[in-house]
Amino acid sequence: ARLNDFNSSISVDHRMYAQDIKGSCAHAMMLAHEGIISLEDSLSIITGLTQIQKDIESGALAIDETAEIEIKLRNHLIEGLEKISHSILNGDREKRLPGNVNFCFEGIEGESLLLLLDAKGIAASSGSACTSGSLDPSHVLLAIGRPHEIAHGSLRLTICRDNTMEEIDYMIKEIANVVEYLR
Repeated sequence: ARLNDFNSSISVDHRMYAQDIKGSCAHAMMLAHEGIISLEDSLSIITGLTQIQKDIESGALAIDETAEIEIKLRNHLIEGLEKISHSILNGDREKRLPGNVNFCFEGIEGESLLLLLDAKGIAASSGSACTSGSLDPSHVLLAIGRPHEIAHGSLRLTICRDNTMEEIDYMIKEIANVVEYLR
């Protein structure tokens, strides 16, 4: 079973490439049969195409494995941050990128939150990725109805398969401490 629509589209794409590769192998054999290329060249082409197909399939599996790890970490982070009073998850709980977490914290200035988290070794952003560096709240959060003062206290975190559950627990603990301090 595929983890989400994003991964399903990758799976479909790698199956389409597999069909193209099979067709190309057949074409190489036909060219050899007609004497346009040598049998040795045809076999070299087929060997190369077969390796490409294996690499594509291996890459699709790696994407699924990575997404599975990231989703587990992401969900743990979401569950932990939801326990902070007056916290709001931005976006759907499940239909999101595997390593993406975005929260708003009422009564918090995003810039202060980022500075204190950075001092604790937590890399984060406030606002959207396309406006990083801007102190304005995310236009997306405003568009989905977040009031300006709440959107201004947003926190965007990106995690990857290399993060550990211990790091996620540390993030939850320190974000909660910083939010409490700022309030």
